[in-house]
Amino acid sequence: MTNPTTEKQWRITATIDTALCIGDSGSSETGADKSTVKTSDGKLYIPASTLKGIWRHACEAIARSQEHFVC
Repeated sequence: MTNPTTEKQWRITATIDTALCIGDSGSSETGADKSTVKTSDGKLYIPASTLKGIWRHACEAIARSQEHFVC
């Protein structure tokens, strides 16, 4: 039996063909998107919360297509 508190790490590689836009919830007064973040070695950085949101959205779409209740 696996331990449910075991941490997992995933490495995700993305090829960006167009401009990268990480949307904001509109909390800023200007309504501008978050600025692009780069690591110290110049690589683009996508926050984990953004990936989590994308993953959740996709899972909810699949669940709804199978007529499951999504709250």
